[in-house]
Amino acid sequence: MGNDCSVSVIVLNYNGDDFAINCIDSILASDLSEFELVLFDNGSTDGSLESVKRRHGADPRIKILVSPTNLGFAAGNNAAAEHSKGDVLVFLNNDTIVAKGDLTTLVGTLISDPDAGIALPITSEGHRDNRIYIGGVDLLGRPSLLDITGVPPDSVRTFAAGPAFAVRRAAWESVRGFDPKYFVYMEDIDLAWRIGLLGFHVKIVPTVTIVHRGGATTSRIPKAQRVYFRFRNQTRTLIKNFSLGDLLVLGPTSLLYSFFEAIYLTSVSKSTEFLKSWSRALGWNLRFLRDTLITREQVQRSRRVQERAVREIMTFPGICPRLKS
Repeated sequence: MGNDCSVSVIVLNYNGDDFAINCIDSILASDLSEFELVLFDNGSTDGSLESVKRRHGADPRIKILVSPTNLGFAAGNNAAAEHSKGDVLVFLNNDTIVAKGDLTTLVGTLISDPDAGIALPITSEGHRDNRIYIGGVDLLGRPSLLDITGVPPDSVRTFAAGPAFAVRRAAWESVRGFDPKYFVYMEDIDLAWRIGLLGFHVKIVPTVTIVHRGGATTSRIPKAQRVYFRFRNQTRTLIKNFSLGDLLVLGPTSLLYSFFEAIYLTSVSKSTEFLKSWSRALGWNLRFLRDTLITREQVQRSRRVQERAVREIMTFPGICPRLKS
């Protein structure tokens, strides 16, 4: 990493318990130079903010920002980024732990490739059955998995970021960061997709594996509520980011798939909450359709990548493909 590059590591905390302390401990033990740690507390009530202040409040590398209420993952991270100064932004969930050289390698890989907008490490849950997976997105806008075992990293294309990633500030600012309407879920796919439409790509860094405990905060959200956020944000993502032709075909298909998924979840759980989640998600998108269309116009006006190239990055619905080497 060049000495002229500064880095802001951003951690969003919401009732993170000991996860937040362990995450911050690992960041401060990093060999990364010229960095600031921006901790944005999203209205925590579990004492985790006070614990961080007692342990690291005097460290000049830490900037602590506090919101009296929970702004959500997207808006909270946006607020933190506005108060950061780095040329590169590193976003870490508060339930991640980095090794000493992880951040240096991650940032250095991003800086060394001018075409990369995002540098994406492997997370611990990406190692399964002696194979390596990263996040992706299917043609219906749903999260998927890509098996990249044995595949040259530079040949991998994806629209996802996940619980840990570095992003070039120029790319971040070009797309105005996370969509604050998302609150939680799908915001990383939407961000990576919009950055990808500008011509940047996601750079995979297989030499870095970051520990991710998974769901330390979101697991506390009832499943029906999580499904609601995924359904509604998935629809907004497609409307904003697809070309008109693909949107007219794949948009209704996505809605139909999510409806059948809601029926399946209702059948398995014997609860109507999942059908209600689908209905609420549809209602939310109708209510905010004008805002979504205005945002879509901005996205489509600035895009530099043709839709065929976008489709090639996506997986088929319901399939977890292994990329050919």
